[in-house]
Amino acid sequence: MTFQQVQKYELGSNRVSASKLFAIAQALGVPVASFFSDLEESGADPSVLSEFGDFLVLNGSTELVKAYRTLTADQRRVLVDLAQVMAAS
Repeated sequence: MTFQQVQKYELGSNRVSASKLFAIAQALGVPVASFFSDLEESGADPSVLSEFGDFLVLNGSTELVKAYRTLTADQRRVLVDLAQVMAAS
């Protein structure tokens, strides 16, 4: 999937097919329904959702998400702190 394709999905000019949505859910290790739960009530910032979409097209992003999900809360905090320090340098 190219960056341009992701942008078209984000803007709504292309739709995500059921098979593509299923593949994405499998890659992330989540049920398809998780993409729709509490969507309207979440109050999610659209810019954050866009950033997340941009992130998913990067090499290694799905592996990072899968590994992150296995960490404890303390380990996640340490990883986020490390990433923020690295990003600032």
